[in-house]
Amino acid sequence: MSANIVSASTLTLHAGPVTVDFDNGDLRNIRVGGIEVIRRIYLAYQDKNWTARPWVLSNVEISPTTDAFSIHFDAQGTFDAHALKVNCILSGAADGSVTYSVSGTTTEPFLRNRLGLCVLHPLTLAGTAIDIERSDGHIESSAFPDAIDPDQPFLDIRAMTHEVIPGLRARLELTGEVFESEDHRNWSDASYKTYCTPISLPFPVTVEPTWELHQSAALTFVGAFPPATQSRVTETAASADTTIEVFDVTSPLPRIGLQLGQTELTDVHISALQALELDHVRVDIDATDPARATESLAAAATVAAQIGCSVQAAVFDADAPTLTQLGRKNRELGDVVSCWLIFASNEKVTSASRIAEARQCLGPVEVIAGGTNLYFTELNRQPPTLENLDVINFSVNPQVHSFDNRTILQNASTLMVIAQNAVRLAGAAAISISPITLRPRFNPNATDPATDVSNDDLPASVDYRQSTWFAAAWTALSLGYLAAPGTIRSVTYCETAGARGILDAETAAPYPVYDFFAALVGATSVRPCESSNPEICDAIIVESESFTRVMIANVGTEVQSVELRGHINARITAPPEQLTIIDLPGG
Repeated sequence: MSANIVSASTLTLHAGPVTVDFDNGDLRNIRVGGIEVIRRIYLAYQDKNWTARPWVLSNVEISPTTDAFSIHFDAQGTFDAHALKVNCILSGAADGSVTYSVSGTTTEPFLRNRLGLCVLHPLTLAGTAIDIERSDGHIESSAFPDAIDPDQPFLDIRAMTHEVIPGLRARLELTGEVFESEDHRNWSDASYKTYCTPISLPFPVTVEPTWELHQSAALTFVGAFPPATQSRVTETAASADTTIEVFDVTSPLPRIGLQLGQTELTDVHISALQALELDHVRVDIDATDPARATESLAAAATVAAQIGCSVQAAVFDADAPTLTQLGRKNRELGDVVSCWLIFASNEKVTSASRIAEARQCLGPVEVIAGGTNLYFTELNRQPPTLENLDVINFSVNPQVHSFDNRTILQNASTLMVIAQNAVRLAGAAAISISPITLRPRFNPNATDPATDVSNDDLPASVDYRQSTWFAAAWTALSLGYLAAPGTIRSVTYCETAGARGILDAETAAPYPVYDFFAALVGATSVRPCESSNPEICDAIIVESESFTRVMIANVGTEVQSVELRGHINARITAPPEQLTIIDLPGG
């Protein structure tokens, strides 16, 4: 069949005993029975600012049979790479082999940081042994990292081989470039990524019209597959309903706050925010202008007093006199600041000298946080000096690399791994995650920020899904996974109001994500759970002495019958594309 599939839904195909999802040019969820072997194979173009740019697909031809498939389509680049045209050939054979091949040329030069095939490996491979074949044919035995690796775990890759089940091994062979791997969990992606070109080489690079792209990723298997009928039956049973295993443990709910943005809050906004019983609001203070810095703190203190919470003050580029002035102003305001987050624009991780200065200027009893205003990867690569620190901080968003619904929701589960890994960097310090946003606030890796425009008509920091059910679903799942290990002291989510907030800027009408925060009022703990079908239906369960509240995110397009098992036994009907909030009887 032929179609233009730019907005089409996922198509499930078979390569003998192997099942593959074709999704808008990508091969996803390549699996044997219920075992995910490869999460995603896709063509990537990242421009000179490391911004992933979309492709325009055309001439799509899909030829499926019961045990094989072939797909042909053309992909045209966008933005700087608008003259790039790539022919893509994807295939699956009855023996289980799957191949993704690309060839392309450009009629005009453009700059790229990365261009070519990428392969994502699932998180279930953590600790799994793997053989890496180098470009010279040498084979080295290794393993997928268990703890989040700050560096590239695998370099100079020609092929990768690992066990799927006893007696069956998967081999991924890569051609046309030099490939290496990184631990994608550093940026809260739910995968390990194998990519080209090595990050050690200079970038950006000019792609000339004389250049040609020829790459392939070929997955083959050695050994015995499980019976195909058994695999298909297992998949059918798993997709009929979602079961959620509820564990007999609880973890404390982190202290929850929001950011103060640029929206001027009205009495209606304030009233809605009061009802959430927030722990804090975060204000970002540019301390290069001391007078404006104290004004910002005073304005935040006024809003916090109206809402009924404290202030977390994120102070940027403060010198000693300005820190002293801010500390004095805080005391005049009644010690409204519950935590000082100390950052500098020229430091990815707050230096020990800057923290020591903050401690001296602000006083010994103040709660001082350092770390990074960027991602966990910065902490992982440059662990902070813990002396004089009460709290370490990093930020989170699910769209550092990809922005489609499926990837964003997959990435929520990685936050539990990050929450577990942060402990080894924090020592005796508490852990704060601030802020947590649906879209990146800015691009910390842009080489030319002025040209780093958004992929759509909205500002780069604004996601149209913020005002929809999707933001509520992702926010709920992100908090559930972050809270599960019990290691996080506080979290600061999106802005109070506006395009990046939980309330409409003008009317103060609540977005669906507001309802999620309202459902947290009174809750003191999270009860960890595990879904059998997390890409479609997952949950967060919060409790207090008086209630047990289940919030189920059904991101699929069909109603799900959800069965809770284990510590809690219940059956709940979850409408599609919605966050369903239910109090269980007798909670």
